[in-house]
Amino acid sequence: MRRNSLFGFRRDLVSVWLGAALLLSVLAPISLRGQTGYGTILGRVTDNSGAVVPGATVTSRNEDTNVSNVTQANGDGEYVFPNLIPGAYEVTVSQKGFNLFKVSHIVLSVSQTVREDAELAVGTTATTVKVTASAPLVQTDTSSVESVIDSKQIETMPLDGRQNVFGLIALAPGVQGGAWGMYTPKFGGNTVEGSYNVRIDGVDSSESENEYIGIGDPSLDAIAEFKVIDSMGSAKYGTGASSVIMVTKSGTNQFHGTAFEYNRINNLAAQNFFATGSPKSQYIRNEFGGTFGGPIKKDKLFFFGSFEGLTARSPNVSESSMPTAALLQGDFSGLPAITDPSTGLPFPGNQIPTTRFSSPSQYFLKFFDTPNLPSTAAGGLGTNFIASLRNKQDEFRYEGRGDYTINNKNQLSVMWFDARYVPRVSSGWSPKFGGNTNPATYQNVGVNLTSTIKPTLTNLASFGFHRVWDKVAAQTAGQVDMSKLFPQMPTPPAGLGGLPNVSISGFNGLYDTGGGGDNEQTFEGSDTLTWAKGKHLVEAG
Repeated sequence: MRRNSLFGFRRDLVSVWLGAALLLSVLAPISLRGQTGYGTILGRVTDNSGAVVPGATVTSRNEDTNVSNVTQANGDGEYVFPNLIPGAYEVTVSQKGFNLFKVSHIVLSVSQTVREDAELAVGTTATTVKVTASAPLVQTDTSSVESVIDSKQIETMPLDGRQNVFGLIALAPGVQGGAWGMYTPKFGGNTVEGSYNVRIDGVDSSESENEYIGIGDPSLDAIAEFKVIDSMGSAKYGTGASSVIMVTKSGTNQFHGTAFEYNRINNLAAQNFFATGSPKSQYIRNEFGGTFGGPIKKDKLFFFGSFEGLTARSPNVSESSMPTAALLQGDFSGLPAITDPSTGLPFPGNQIPTTRFSSPSQYFLKFFDTPNLPSTAAGGLGTNFIASLRNKQDEFRYEGRGDYTINNKNQLSVMWFDARYVPRVSSGWSPKFGGNTNPATYQNVGVNLTSTIKPTLTNLASFGFHRVWDKVAAQTAGQVDMSKLFPQMPTPPAGLGGLPNVSISGFNGLYDTGGGGDNEQTFEGSDTLTWAKGKHLVEAG
C-alpha cells in the first residue's frame, strides 16, 4: 500500500508569500500556488498627440454574459482588468472632451494578457469611435512561451478516444507524445516527474504522489480551452518549468446544449485470427454524453453542466504454454529422463511419485489450465492453450460550474468535477489468473472570488480540493493467502494479495499483481492581489 493521504500545503512557498505580504502590507496566511486560468486586459489611454489621458473611465463587458467591470485610467493613463473569465470582451473608454472609444470582440484566452491601447479623439462622448480588435503578432506583456488549444481545436480534432487531453496537449510546440496512459509527456525534451503541473479552473489536478499528469479530466465538451506553458512561466503558475492551465466552459445569456454518441458494436468487429475456432469474442464500445448551460438570472447568474459515459467490452485473445494433465500428475513419459535430486538416479518410468509433491506445489496445480490446442512437440508441450478473454471498462464523468455576479465589485465562480472508473477489469494470460480490477475516482472542487477593492486594486481569493482514490486488486485477490503456505510471509491486507510470480522454464508460469492503492487529498487556499501602480502591474499572494 502506498501512502494513505496527502495534504497539499506547500511549505516551500510560505516564505515567498510572507515576503510578498510584507512588501505590500497585505496579510496572506495560507500559501499555495494558485492560477485559475483567468486572463487580463490592460492598456494605455492617450490623445491624438500621444499624451496620456488620466482619469478616463474604462469599462470591460463580457459579450456572452453582459457582465461589466469598470475602472479608471491612473495618472500615467494606464488601466487594467485582471482576473477575467476567458471569452470575447468589449472595452469602452470615455472622458469629458473626447469622443467615446469602443473596441469590440477582444478575444481573451486562458491565462492570457491582452493589450488594448485607446487613442481618444477630441470631441464629445455623443460621438463613438468603433474599433475591431486584432490579435497581436508578438506578445510583449509576458515573458513565457505559451500555446493555447481552443474550443474549436478540441471540437474538430480527430481523437482516438475521449478519455483525456493527452493527444491535444501534443498539439503545442515543444511537446512530444500524447497517447492514452502517457503520464510523463515531454515538455521541451524534459520528462522529469514534478517538472510540470496541471490545473483545472485553478485547482491542482496532478497525481500528487508521483507528480505526473493524472488521467481524470472533464469531458472534452466541457473544456473551453487550455494553455501549455513550456518555459519562463510566471511564479504564480506553481512548481515546475511547464504548466497546463485548463478552463471549463461557463454559461452565457443564451441556452446552449450538445449531445453525442459514438458506438462500435460486435457485429461489425472482426474475429481475432488466432481464435477462429472459438466463439466470437464480444466487442462493444459506446461513448455518450452531452452538455447544457445558460442563465439562471440574465446578466447575473449562469450555470453549465456536462456528462460523459463510456462502456467498453473488448476481447483479449491469449496463447500460452501450459503443462499437460500428465505432467501435473508427475508423468514425464516421452520426455528426456529426469533424476531424483536426493539420489541422482532417474525416476522409474520417468514418473515422480505424488508422495514427493510439496504442499505448495499441490496448491498451485489448480491454477493451470488444461491445454486445448493440438501440439506436435514432445509430450504435448509448446503453445498448447488459447483463451478468449474480455476487458471491461466503465467510466462516468460529471462536471458542473456556476458563475455569479454578486454586485459590480464581486464575482464568484464555483466548479465541481467527478470522474469514476467502476471498475476497469483487465484480463491476463488465463481465465484463472493474471488479470486485475482497478476502480478509481478523481474529484476536483474550485471556488474563486474576484473582488475590486478600488479601480487600481483587485483581489482574487481561491479555494480548491483535489482527490485521487484508486485501488488495484489482482484477479486472485481474496482467493490466495500466501502466509498460509509460507508462515514467514505477512498476511495480505483485506481485498489484496494474490498469486506470487512462479517462473517455470518452458511454460508461462503463474503471476498476479500484488495490488495496492492511493487515497490522496489536497486542500488548497490562495489569495492574489493585483495592483496597478503607474506603469507597473504588481501581483503578490
